[in-house]
Amino acid sequence: TDGITEAKNPSEDFYGDERLAERVTQQWPSALSAAKQVEADVFAHIEDHQQTDDVTLIALRRRVESEVERHTLVQEATLRNLPRLRQFAAESAQRLGASDALASVLKLIVDEIGTNVINYGYEGDATGEIRLKIWENGRGFTIQFEDEGQPFNPLTHPKPELEDDLDTRQTGGLGLYFVRELSDRLIYETDGIINRLTLQVGSDYLS
Repeated sequence: TDGITEAKNPSEDFYGDERLAERVTQQWPSALSAAKQVEADVFAHIEDHQQTDDVTLIALRRRVESEVERHTLVQEATLRNLPRLRQFAAESAQRLGASDALASVLKLIVDEIGTNVINYGYEGDATGEIRLKIWENGRGFTIQFEDEGQPFNPLTHPKPELEDDLDTRQTGGLGLYFVRELSDRLIYETDGIINRLTLQVGSDYLS
């Protein structure tokens, strides 16, 4: 609807036809990816400015029969965007046939990995993006994070000493511990520019 192109930011600038066209003419892995990316962009443009029209979007994409369905969302690496990334992970997984239990697991994984990227990968004045990708791999689900922040390999992070006394045990590290316990396999790669963490979650969570 025109509530998208005529969405205004606090400076009264429209989102506009050109910006929408630039987004929708990109090559998208799924209709959900395109719709959620446009939605995220529109609300990032709006910020907290009150709108007077509805924001409605229907996305259609022709998919080849043998094509693996994948969903992707790119967001600025800020804590404000973390809830949107969590919700995208859950909705994508459910569209791919995941159970509510898996959706909850993926939200926890996104919360932990996303927070690490935001707080440590882009610490200080550094800014950048998080690219989140999800697909069904025949044995379960794959969730992948990409960023261009400071490299951090969670596989080398020491496991917490769970048997230590709570009063003396070193704080931190439990989030990554849970992520590793919930995942069947983790692969970390970096070329010095792009950091990529790929996690596989097993078919036990399929509905």
